[in-house]
Parts: sequence; C-alpha cells; structure tokens
Amino acid sequence: QPPTQPPTQPPTQPPGLPPARPVDQIQLDGQTITAAGQWYAYTATRDGLFTVEATFNRAQGGVNLEVFDSSQRRLGGSDAASGSQRIDVTVSAGQSLYVRAWADGGQANPGVRLRVTNLVQIDGGSVLVHGTSGDDSFEFAAGAEHAVRINGVEYRFDGAVVNTIALDGLAGSDTAELAGAEGSDTAALRPGAAELSGPGYTVAVTNAETIRIDGRGGQDTAALDDSPGDDLFTASPGLAQLTGAGFTLEVRQFEEVHAYARYGGVDEASLYDSPGDDLFVGTPEFGRLTGEGFVLRAKFFAAVHAYASGGNDRAQFQGSASADLLLGTPVYAKMVSQGRFNRAKYFDEVVVFAGGGDDRAYLYDSPGGDTLVARPDGASFYGPGFYYALREFEGVVATASGGNDTADFHGSTGADAFFASSVEAQMSGSGYFNRATGFGRVTARGNGGFDEAVLFDSVLSDTFAAEGNEASLSNPAALTWVCDFDRVRLFGDSGGRDTAEVAAVDYVLEILGAWRRK
Repeated sequence: QPPTQPPTQPPTQPPGLPPARPVDQIQLDGQTITAAGQWYAYTATRDGLFTVEATFNRAQGGVNLEVFDSSQRRLGGSDAASGSQRIDVTVSAGQSLYVRAWADGGQANPGVRLRVTNLVQIDGGSVLVHGTSGDDSFEFAAGAEHAVRINGVEYRFDGAVVNTIALDGLAGSDTAELAGAEGSDTAALRPGAAELSGPGYTVAVTNAETIRIDGRGGQDTAALDDSPGDDLFTASPGLAQLTGAGFTLEVRQFEEVHAYARYGGVDEASLYDSPGDDLFVGTPEFGRLTGEGFVLRAKFFAAVHAYASGGNDRAQFQGSASADLLLGTPVYAKMVSQGRFNRAKYFDEVVVFAGGGDDRAYLYDSPGGDTLVARPDGASFYGPGFYYALREFEGVVATASGGNDTADFHGSTGADAFFASSVEAQMSGSGYFNRATGFGRVTARGNGGFDEAVLFDSVLSDTFAAEGNEASLSNPAALTWVCDFDRVRLFGDSGGRDTAEVAAVDYVLEILGAWRRK
C-alpha cells in the first residue's frame, strides 16, 4: 500500500545522479523501477506545463511518481492506484526538475514506460502547444472542454476560459488533426498551416506537413490554398483533400469546400458527385459541383474534372470572351478556355454557352442512333444516355461513326448556303457554320434571305426528286432532303446510275452531270 502521507523532503539523492538535461519531450520504455526508487533529472526548455507520466502493468507492482525542484521542494506526486500515473506542474524555462519513480510493496516493476513533456504554455485564455525537432502528432477537439493532444499526451481546457489555441510543429514531419464544434465552423488551410474557428474558439496550426480537419456538425465551410508547385485537389461530398510536394490538407464533413490554385504550378482538381441529382458548372475561372447539402469548388486550376455516378446529373459550361473549344462525346464533355479546361464525365445532360470569340464545338456520336439539330444560334446533339445543348457557337462539327444517325440543319433569316455529299453536310451563313460527317439521314431548311443548296451525288446509284419547295437525293446508304431554298444545284459526276425525277418547283433548279430523267 502507498504511504498515507508523501514525504516532505525527497530521500537522499543517490551518488552519480546525472546532471539535469534539457527536455521538451522524452519517452523511456522498459524502465525497471525498484522500491528504492530511480531518479531522473531534467531542465525545462520553456515556461508552461511540465508533465510526467508512468504507464505500467499494475499486476507487476505499483509505481509512484514525485517531482521536486532544485531546492528539494516537492512540486507534485501521484500514487499507484492504477496502472497509469501522471503529474502536471507549472515550471519556468531553465528550471531544474527531479523526477523520482519508486515501486511500492517492495516489488520491482520491470516494464515501466516513463514520459516527460514540456510543450504546453498557458497565458490566460490562450494556449500554445509546441512540437519537437522530430515528427509530431497534434490533435484538437473543440467543445465545452477543449481537448488537445501532443504525441499522445492529452490536455483539457475549459472552453469558457480558453478560446485561442496555437499548435506549432516546428521541425520534422508533423501531423495535426482538428475537430470542430457541433455548430458551424470555418477552416482555412494552406501548405503547412491552418486555422479553424467556431463559436467561442479559434485554433491555429503552423509548421505541420499533414493537416486534417473534421467539421463535425453544423454548416461548415473550408478554404484550401495551393503551393507554388503542381498540386492535386480531390473532393467528394464530405471529404476533400489538397496535396502537393511535402504537404497534405484534408477536410471532412464540411458542407462547403473551396480550393484555390493561386500560387503557381500546373494544378488539377477532381470532383465527385453524390448519389442524388447534382449540377456541375464550369467557367474559365472555376469548376463547381453542387448537390443536396454540399458545394465543391475548384478555382484557378489548370484542369477540373467532374464525375457523375448516380442520379440525374447535369453539367453547364460557360465560355470566355476569347476563342473556346468544346469536345463532346457520349461519355464526357471538355471545354477549353484561356489555357484551362473543365471536363464533365458521365453526366446525363450538358449545356454549353459560348462566351464570345471564334468558338468551336466538336461532337462525336455513340454506336446507337443519334440526332444532331443545328441552328445558327445553337445546336442540340443527343442519343442513348446523353444530351448536349449548345448556344452561340460560331462553328459546330458533329461526327457519326455508327448507328442510324440523323442531322437536321436550319438556316438563318439571312442568306445561307448548304452543301451536302454522301459523307458530309454543312450549312453556313453570317457568323456561323454547322457541319455533320457520316450521318445517314440529313435534312436542311432555309429560313428567309436568299438560300442556296448544293447537292453532290455518290459513287452509288443515286435518285434525285424535286417538287414544290422540296428536293431530295438518296441512295441505298444515305438520304439528303432540303426545303425552302431559293436555288438548288445538283451535281452528278461521281459515278453510278443516277436518275432525276423533276416536277414543278418554286425555286431555281440547276442539274449538272449525267442524270437520267424520268
């Protein structure tokens, strides 16, 4: 049993006690503590708390702790009531401290772990936690009683008294893990540093290579800044991470996350959707993915990728004032603007607004039956599992490679020109052109102004028919139909046995080549 009263003076110190050595934190494993006791001498490296811990198997014997100053005054003690003992005393930098560990009951304990920590400073409502020269681990959890851990040593502070906590990793490769309050929190992270604040508290981290923050409850917002190097931002609802050379920044359970690539490098972002209906918006400055209860935004990144996996998901792109390029397939849409690009993959619907300049769109079909509807001010392109709506593009080029595909062209109120062969069709006018390649069925309609259609036969046997305001050219593999044109010119010099059947028409018709008349 431990003595009922601790000694007021320490036992005589054994000869050969090593001189006090500076300590910020030290752990001694496998210490054999006897009834006579072992002494350890240290010098505090900073003002603040001096913490001594002993961990042991109680079945092998109890271990008691005492701390004395250089005047042999007992500053604190802890008896062996359990298998874990701890003393916290307040010290000054440069102060010599003597730790005595001794076994009670006359039985030596050979497996004691001692740990001494002098890393925490308290100044009124502020707490500063230092790291060591090695690799450190910091933990913080906000609450009515704030919890702080440094390399496994836990401290608790009354949230009504302490409202500011600073964690400084110093040297080494350090990790800081922070947890916000149940209310709404705000986090700002950058390589090596972070701030987390909420109702009644602020915690700041410096010199930490890995920083992880859990927003917990409330409506939480996080902002992450990049490094001057090449960085990668990856985000999904509830989890976001920004990584680069020598750093990792991570946030969890934040409803709104913004990542910024302001400081250089070729930075890339990947945004992943929820199982519900989500919306991706891509502009020359940012890519943003939103859904039920979350916002993920990547700003100034060289490349932003958005991925849809469930629900009815839509992507919307906005072009710049300069020339932009859209590449669209049934699987993904990629918009290149001012040296950056946004890409949306697996989205059900894509809407694209050109912003000015000479903007071009290149569209590619699926193996199934697809449809292109092209107008002077926009185009739609759709097929099994995908839909595109384009607005204000100067040029749209669609390519079909399989399936029963249809292209439908519409003219402007001005003068338009339509050209069609067996493999390609194009309609153009003031400020626009639309082209379709490989479509089996093509239709074109004039719409005011003086519109002209030029049709070319194929190497197969073609049939031309004209009546009223319509004309058609067909063969076993393709059909072209035109309507409401002021002039139609037909060329037949590609081969095959071509025939023409002409009734009364209300447009100028010119037939060139070896056509058999019916």
